Amino acid sequence: MDIESGKVRNYRLLTRRRQITGAALLLLSWSALPTASIAQEDALSAGELLTGFTAPMQRVTLAPVQTGRIADISVAEGEVVPAGTLMLQLDDRVQVQRVAIARALAESTLEIELAKVRRDQAARELERLTALDRTSAASSKELSDAQANAAATAVELAQAEFQHTQAQREYELQRRLLDELSVRAPFDGYIAERLKEVGDTVEEREGVFTLVQLDPLEVTFDCPLDELGHLQAAQHVLVARPDDGTERVGEVAFVSRVAHAASQTAKVKLHVPNADSAWIAGMRVHVDLAARPTAAQIQETQRQLRASRARTAPRTAATPMPDERR
Repeated sequence: MDIESGKVRNYRLLTRRRQITGAALLLLSWSALPTASIAQEDALSAGELLTGFTAPMQRVTLAPVQTGRIADISVAEGEVVPAGTLMLQLDDRVQVQRVAIARALAESTLEIELAKVRRDQAARELERLTALDRTSAASSKELSDAQANAAATAVELAQAEFQHTQAQREYELQRRLLDELSVRAPFDGYIAERLKEVGDTVEEREGVFTLVQLDPLEVTFDCPLDELGHLQAAQHVLVARPDDGTERVGEVAFVSRVAHAASQTAKVKLHVPNADSAWIAGMRVHVDLAARPTAAQIQETQRQLRASRARTAPRTAATPMPDERR
């Protein structure tokens, strides 16, 4: 009996200890939550630096829209090229001949001239027989045949003019197919990757180059929701490299209206001028939302961004520019 009563007392004691320990841990966790929240608010109010990363403003994969063998590559990996630069040329010898044939047919008016001669001849014959018919010197059959021949030659002329128009369209089509055998830079950019060499055969829309625009750079960072209300498009903030501390002014280009629930942050994108190419894509930077750029810094940033946008041609990467050599 003493043994049983001792076990009961030990069990009750153990249970009480567990309850006390659980309550203490719960109180500790409750007390820690406001402290962490207060610390976070203090850090944000003090202008805590946010971490962001640079990225190319544009990134495209350039590819020919036709299958063929590469006859020439005129640029190298790591080269900076202006918009419109001829980068790749496929073997176009067969297509050049097709264009020459189509051009000759488009420029020829022989069929039209021949149809005009026949029409005029038929009109004169009809006029002659009509005059003879007044004196009963021409039969009704001869007159009806002349009328039918005049109508037929008029249709032949219209058909010749239609075929001439179609020949002009065929020439334009063949010329565009010739243009598609080359690839040109759609904007001022840096060749980040070259995947093919001269002599390689490429399939339709198989990537050959990766072209990126590095001026301006795009800086992306996650902004706490408490600070998000202070940001708006075209606002300017300071961005700094953590390695050497050099600063630049970024212009707010995008503020997301969708937050990440777990971190309570939203994505923000900045445009940062990079005309000297001193900053590279993929670099970690610090964004200071508390600091305010000077008026001179903002004006210079706006000037550089306008200049970089003016150099960027609004062209589609998959569509080459017309070949000016032709």
